[in-house]
Amino acid sequence: MAAEPGPSPSRRSGLPSAAHTTAMRLETPASSVNSTKLAPPGKHAELLVDRTGLGALIAQCAPQRQVVVVAPAGYGKTSVLAQVRDRLRADGGITAGWLSLDEEDDDLGRFLLHVVEAIRAAGSHAGQATLALLRSGVSLPPAVLKATLLNELAALEKPTLLFIDDFHRISDRSVIATVQAILLASLEHFHLLIATRNAHALPLSQLRVRGAVLEIGGQDLCFSATEVDEFFATIETKTPEEI
Repeated sequence: MAAEPGPSPSRRSGLPSAAHTTAMRLETPASSVNSTKLAPPGKHAELLVDRTGLGALIAQCAPQRQVVVVAPAGYGKTSVLAQVRDRLRADGGITAGWLSLDEEDDDLGRFLLHVVEAIRAAGSHAGQATLALLRSGVSLPPAVLKATLLNELAALEKPTLLFIDDFHRISDRSVIATVQAILLASLEHFHLLIATRNAHALPLSQLRVRGAVLEIGGQDLCFSATEVDEFFATIETKTPEEI
């Protein structure tokens, strides 16, 4: 039998009450964190072209707006965001976490666990209440978990960013609803940078009306002539085994 949850955090945040939401039991043990997902992939990093102009634009906008990068596979979404994260971390003053998604994250419990751990791995202490709920073993309505996380993110006092790569792997309604809520919550010190092959599940029209999103598409990701030259110059210095 599911334990009766305490007063919903939604009463403090103004979010809809979860009282009538069907309770769910997390399917993934909350202790199973895959730490390799909490940093950008490093393969062939030495071959990456420095996207100075595009990276500067994203880095400038990210602390004030959500950033959504949408393009097919092979356009360099991950590479650009990884460079932006490195740039922000080097500049200091901003906490920047990273989360690479896969099919196993298409589950609310596992997704929230890795979101919180990604933020904490970057140096923030946010997410303690959410982690406590995830590790309690109690069946909870998704709305309670969502509201708890939103309240903790709203309490952040330092600019904090979370880079989410491969969001197109997510189809679970509870996970999508949670990400939509974060994007639309107008959190003062927390923003998302999302890389995905499609943006069907993201509330881009609402964010556009608010002027609250920077959208980067395939055309923006295309190399300039200078970047093409830089890429081939780098390739020419490598052996076939290094490429």
